[in-house]
Amino acid sequence: MAEEKEKGWIIDQLFNPILDFLDESPFLGIFVIAFVCVLIVAFFPPSLVFVLLFIGYGFYLKSKRAKTNKEP
Repeated sequence: MAEEKEKGWIIDQLFNPILDFLDESPFLGIFVIAFVCVLIVAFFPPSLVFVLLFIGYGFYLKSKRAKTNKEP
């Protein structure tokens, strides 16, 4: 049961390496993510909704990870 909880969602497996990279070098990571988002939105404007969801879920997962790291 604990193994399933650690495995998490598939999307978490995508976000966790991104968040690890942002923890190591925040300026470069944010620059790369912003550049990719600008390119996507520039060539396909309706994708702005998905970009905002992507960023919002990233903040949610980061706060979730901070709570788990804070607890002993």
